[in-house]
Amino acid sequence: MEDYKRGSHTVWDCKYDLVWTTKYRYQVLAGDVGQRCRELLREIARSQEMVIYAGSVNRDHVHMLVSPVPTQNWLLPGTRSVAGTLPTCAPAH
Repeated sequence: MEDYKRGSHTVWDCKYDLVWTTKYRYQVLAGDVGQRCRELLREIARSQEMVIYAGSVNRDHVHMLVSPVPTQNWLLPGTRSVAGTLPTCAPAH
């Protein structure tokens, strides 16, 4: 139970598996571009109080396992809203 987060009346454990791909899967995230992408994602996650459990920046896609604070709008700035397709946070039993 120590991995669960707690509020005044809630207990939760929300994790999202996020994958972004480059257009046409072009391999542009190598070298300095990939390093800058990694820095920006960490900075944004810190500012949104998200925990990054795992992540990798590959040449043609970015993969992250994150845990946001459910009370915040955690979608990253500049991304399209997919809130209608994301699962909702269910209370832990």
